[in-house]
Amino acid sequence: AGECPACEKNILDSIAMGASCIGHGIMTKNLSEAEQKMMIEKQIVLEMAPTSNFQTKAVTELAQYPFKELYDKGIHVTLNTDNRMVSATNLSKEYEKISAWYPDFSLSDFEKINHYAIDGAFIGQEEKEELRIRENLSKEIGKRRKQIFRNMANIGRLDLLLGKAKFALDINGIKPTIIEEHKIEIEDGIYPKIADFLKEKNLEFT
Repeated sequence: AGECPACEKNILDSIAMGASCIGHGIMTKNLSEAEQKMMIEKQIVLEMAPTSNFQTKAVTELAQYPFKELYDKGIHVTLNTDNRMVSATNLSKEYEKISAWYPDFSLSDFEKINHYAIDGAFIGQEEKEELRIRENLSKEIGKRRKQIFRNMANIGRLDLLLGKAKFALDINGIKPTIIEEHKIEIEDGIYPKIADFLKEKNLEFT
């Protein structure tokens, strides 16, 4: 509703009939301040689709696009694809466009519209709460990513040492003696891979 010029009445009619989520809703920008305030109070969600909105000529230039204007007023705008195949887009591209169009649109702003999307989703409260928990968990993990990556690297080094130790035990390896002189002396040494290959041929390593 409210995608074509001068059709903002469709938005009000939809809300009057009980709609809590409006597809596109671009012409919300033409509603009165009181009507927009009503939408905020009722937490009406607008499913705005940047790529589609330009393709359908609902708007023809960025200055006409009301996404940021409506967001700044407190209206619950969200980002959507409308039709991924026809518009040749995906949700990531829609987020990238908003980020490019509005450089001051911050990470916290994107988080906020994601919350609007969860609130307006046609799913049960239990699923909405699960999405919120996942989002909060991802944020907490993100805050500790450096420590997590450091621990992963340490675990990798430990795993390598344990692998070397097990291999040494499997081949009955002998711990080398470290000396100051720059020389290597090998006594009864073998190359394990060559020894295994020769063993398969019923030959001995010499």
